[in-house]
Amino acid sequence: MSTNKKPKTGVMIAKIAAGLLFIYVGIAPDPEFDAGARGVSIIIGLAFMAWALLPYFGWKKRRQEVLEEIEKQEQEIREMKAELRNRPRKCPFCGATTKGNVCEYCGSLIPETK
Repeated sequence: MSTNKKPKTGVMIAKIAAGLLFIYVGIAPDPEFDAGARGVSIIIGLAFMAWALLPYFGWKKRRQEVLEEIEKQEQEIREMKAELRNRPRKCPFCGATTKGNVCEYCGSLIPETK
């Protein structure tokens, strides 16, 4: 199962229930089962439990990694925008080179260029 998608809760509950059933059958005091059958039943039950829970924990870890990557990219975008705002621009009215949105020499608003 891919860890990119959140596991479905109903499927996870069914796997846990099947695992608990196998574990119960392995532990239950039934004299008809020999030790080998009990051991296999417990191993199958634990495998069902692992099959149900491990993708969930993998998804949570992957989700955290994706959120951290998104935050990193957003920070880079904020830095780029700040760099663009502070770059020297030429005032279209007086021809002076200035920083910011307002010309330091004539006081006019410098239009945004894309």
